[in-house]
Amino acid sequence: MKSHSERRDKRRYCRFHREYRHDTEECHDLQYQIEDLIRCDHLRRYVREQSSVLDDRPPQDSSPRPKGPVEKQIDVIFGGPASDGNSSSARKAYARSEDGKRPLHDEDLNVVFPTLRVHTHGEEASHQQLRENLDLLEEKRADAHLRALAYRRAVTKLYNRRVCPRHVKMGDLVLRKIEVSDPARSREKLAPNWEGPYRVVEVIRDRTYTLATMEGQVLSRT
Repeated sequence: MKSHSERRDKRRYCRFHREYRHDTEECHDLQYQIEDLIRCDHLRRYVREQSSVLDDRPPQDSSPRPKGPVEKQIDVIFGGPASDGNSSSARKAYARSEDGKRPLHDEDLNVVFPTLRVHTHGEEASHQQLRENLDLLEEKRADAHLRALAYRRAVTKLYNRRVCPRHVKMGDLVLRKIEVSDPARSREKLAPNWEGPYRVVEVIRDRTYTLATMEGQVLSRT
């Protein structure tokens, strides 16, 4: 990136022209101007072989340069293979030249990263373990069922311990669940879950009662 000409570092001199007190950039600018004069046939008598000139000169941009001192210059770096230009044909030619340099394999490589579980695996031991699991399947299901029953009993016992008991006496008004009169759930989805009120006319035992409507009609299924 070029800076302003007045703020440019003058200490970077060309080693071939140090005694003339000019830097490397000015030396190259003078070289390019002389080469342009040679190309335009202004210095034909001073040049023996014009075709051998400008072999080492880097390519220049054909776009016109702005007049006046250069404030800043942004250099763009293009990725990919190094070539004289940025055309796609150069990149394609480079890819074709590199294609034959890679070694080819007749078959795909089998890359395996074995773990301890895979390394110690045996087919016979695996089949034996599967047969044992099938033989113990019913026992495992029974054990799981017993554990579920024990868990439900523990939860019920804990819940009943925190519930305050309430004894129902004759003459009390209660509600009855809808499942008693309609076990098939033939009613609508938004139907109430309870019905009543009903009056307790007889206490058979704890949590078992005989109910009747408010008009005195005894219900058959209570």
